[in-house]
Amino acid sequence: MKAKLVRESLTEESHEDRMRRRRAEHDRESRDMRRQGHQEKQETRAMMTKYQKSVPKEEEVRYGRINVKRLTPEEKKQQKREEALERIAMNHALIKQVNPSPEGVKELEDFREDGEPMPPKTLVLRTQMGDGPVIAYDQDADKGQFTTLGNALKTDYKIAYDQEYENVRPIQYQNWLKKDFEGKISTLKDGEKQTRKRKKRPEDIIGPGYD
Repeated sequence: MKAKLVRESLTEESHEDRMRRRRAEHDRESRDMRRQGHQEKQETRAMMTKYQKSVPKEEEVRYGRINVKRLTPEEKKQQKREEALERIAMNHALIKQVNPSPEGVKELEDFREDGEPMPPKTLVLRTQMGDGPVIAYDQDADKGQFTTLGNALKTDYKIAYDQEYENVRPIQYQNWLKKDFEGKISTLKDGEKQTRKRKKRPEDIIGPGYD
């Protein structure tokens, strides 16, 4: 309320009239301030709505936080698969990946790097059923948070190629070379059924944790 610069005379108007006029003036100023505040809120809300509509929903910004698009279970599975495939491809210890075919097996058997054969303790991964690629890793691969290197490599193989964890089988290269073609791409003999756990045959006991 504006201050009065001229002293009001008590003889010109009563005290009650002056207070009534001042209250009316105060009420008018309060209404103006509320109206201005309401208008500013509406303008701010309109600007936020316009901005939100201009941003893709999966990257919509609200209250300073980015709302990431929610993925379906199938999309999450595909995302994990792509991440696992990328880790396999970028793994510094990856030596060779071949198809479970006669040509692929021969390529791995004849592998040479700078004229040197593959180290005997290289880990070779294949599946029980022979329905996945054969992948060779050097022993200096990073096992990360996993108990063993075999567990780490099996986990990425499982996700990337949609396999059961127990279906993925690591073997040392020196023992892999001794297998016949079927033994190099799979671990099941003719007529055997796929299982999660099976008793090791003597010829399959090839090293600690690698069957």
